[in-house]
This record gives sequence, C-alpha cells and structure tokens, in this order.
Amino acid sequence: MTPQEIEHQMLTLSLSDKAEMFQSLTKSLNMSGKGITKTPGVCGGKACIAGTRIAVWLLVEAQQLGISEAQLLQDYSHITAADLVNAWSYADACPEEIAAAIRVNNDEDDMLPEYDFSKGVRGKHHQAYLQGHSVTINHQDGTRTTQEFPPSSPTTLR
Repeated sequence: MTPQEIEHQMLTLSLSDKAEMFQSLTKSLNMSGKGITKTPGVCGGKACIAGTRIAVWLLVEAQQLGISEAQLLQDYSHITAADLVNAWSYADACPEEIAAAIRVNNDEDDMLPEYDFSKGVRGKHHQAYLQGHSVTINHQDGTRTTQEFPPSSPTTLR
C-alpha cells in the first residue's frame, strides 16, 4: 500500500480507531517522545516539548510557513519524529491556545521605542543623533570597528 492509500483508509476510521492506530504506529517506530509540558517561567508557560524550550506554537507556525518536518528535525536535532507527532497532536487538541500564542508572538513588540529607528530617529536619542553619531561593531575575532557619521551625513541606520 502507498502512504496515500493508507491515509485515505485512515480518514474513514472512527476517532477512537484513529487514536488506537496512532498509538500502535508510535510504538512500532520504537521512539519515545518526551511529551508536552507547560512549566511556569519557561517560554511564558506555553506548551513545549518536555525538557526543551521549543514551544508547540513555534513548530506549528513553522509548519504553516512551509517548513517541512524533515527541516524541523534537522534544525532541532535534539528532538525526534515522535516529539513532532506529540506537538501536532497537542496542537490538534488545543487549536485555540496555539492560534492565540501565535497571534501574541506576532503582535508582540518588545523593542523599546527609543531603540526603534524603523521610522527615523525619535525618542530620547533624537537630539544626540542630530549632533552626529558613531556605530561600533564588535567582531567575532575580538576587534572593534567604529564609524563616525557627522551631523550632515544622510546615512540612515537599518
């Protein structure tokens, strides 16, 4: 049987039969997932793969953005396929919670206004910027490079 044929047959099963099939399949893979936990103070108390700081909502959003399971397993090499199955199961069981967590993450703006130069310079650094500014870059080899921008410079930091 092809995976598509199996999937078609699985869709015709009752919910309890699907759950039984799911459990059997997970056991036959001989992998044990870590489970899903919520720990106060870890990732805002959101559901995560147990023992990690990998939030279920993050994995779901990655999947929605087109990132494959294979890529997720490569990017997060310390989790298993069973961990992803647990994450998808949790997300299926708690869709409102996951959607809300994704919304909150996408709406969150944790940058202080005085450091947000996306709409030009403003806030408490505005006057200093108009008088000239410098940018210092700390390189990985321990060296530093500083570039000075005089007041008349049209350079915009991005």
